[in-house]
Amino acid sequence: MKKILLFSLSLFIIVGLSSTFANGDQEKPFPSKPVTILVPFAAGGTADTNARALSAVAEKYLGQPLLIVNKPGGGALVAANEFAYDTKNDGYTLWYGTWSPYILAPHLGLVDYEYDAFQQVCAMTDSPMALTVRSDSPYNSLGDLLTAIKNNPGKIKAGTLGAANSLSLVFTMIGMEAGGEIGKVPYDGGAETVPALLKGDVDVIIQNPAETMEYVEAGSLKYLAIPSLKRSSYFPEIPTFIEEGIDIVNSAYKGFYVPKGTPQERIDILAEAFRQMSQDEKFIEVMERTKQEIVWAPAEDLKKLDDQMRDSFGKAVQAAGLGK
Repeated sequence: MKKILLFSLSLFIIVGLSSTFANGDQEKPFPSKPVTILVPFAAGGTADTNARALSAVAEKYLGQPLLIVNKPGGGALVAANEFAYDTKNDGYTLWYGTWSPYILAPHLGLVDYEYDAFQQVCAMTDSPMALTVRSDSPYNSLGDLLTAIKNNPGKIKAGTLGAANSLSLVFTMIGMEAGGEIGKVPYDGGAETVPALLKGDVDVIIQNPAETMEYVEAGSLKYLAIPSLKRSSYFPEIPTFIEEGIDIVNSAYKGFYVPKGTPQERIDILAEAFRQMSQDEKFIEVMERTKQEIVWAPAEDLKKLDDQMRDSFGKAVQAAGLGK
């Protein structure tokens, strides 16, 4: 009888200790280890620059470092598929980049995951995207480019970031407006399209002016127009597509996302940390140098914006006959 009691008591102590250790692990403050930021483009582009600028100040506000992982390929779909299917929803891995892979790609039938596989944390930055050509190009306006596309269908080559990227669809829409087709050459990141344009591998790109202004100032490149609702405060001399008579709008906002099902309290902790980072002088300095707007907004505001883009680009995809 004593042996049975002793065994039962020992078992109770072991189970109790195991439970205590398990609960202790669950109750660790979040985050208790480094947080990974998945950037779906090559190093050197806008998304990568932003993520690294945040990483430089993150530990002060998050209590843990941010680890940047670049995973380019497939117009961001390589990273997007990994994020949607293989990433734990524990808040320790976040997506940072443009909205195309989770809004546009499902419309195009390029992926099997749904729009809500990416759960909003917060909006972070926005930047103008300028239609850019070489300075010796015969095109001096968006109208000139449209005429060339119409007269030379398929011969004008555009550097893009893959079929799932919104900028690729913008070129499709430009071709539709012109009444002709524009050729597309895919690259793994915006940092690769600029040298391709300079070398003459492509004729036109749409890129953040911060990544091309040194070449514009040197007389190698020039801007034609930006697909924004209004002119950029950083580049007020560049007209919008709308001013040029073309009703095409594409916002290049970037935000943070976690996999569907991530605990809300962890999302809130991350969002608040990023809000504080957005006000850090070192981060602001990088954003000003790269001509980007800081547009931090909570998850609910980012979701409203995502829903709007999903609706408008969904209609554009259908109009272009590209939908699944």
